[in-house]
Amino acid sequence: MAGKIENAFGTASSAFVDASRFQLIAAAGLPGSGISEIGVNAALALIEGAKPADEVECAVVIQMACHPCRFDGCLGSAWWPA
Repeated sequence: MAGKIENAFGTASSAFVDASRFQLIAAAGLPGSGISEIGVNAALALIEGAKPADEVECAVVIQMACHPCRFDGCLGSAWWPA
């Protein structure tokens, strides 16, 4: 039975979910300050909101979520006040 994250990612593959999580965490790394929990949560919310139907759609959404601008502050000041 697939769990919530598998459903959100449009897959039953735990290997795909694990690889995707590692990619999101790596993208959320901030120089000198570790991983941005807000960034990871925002990326997961974006993926869940996009409702990908399969791994291919999810991979595209993950690439959008991992774009460097998502985590390096381009949108941060607009969405999350400093």
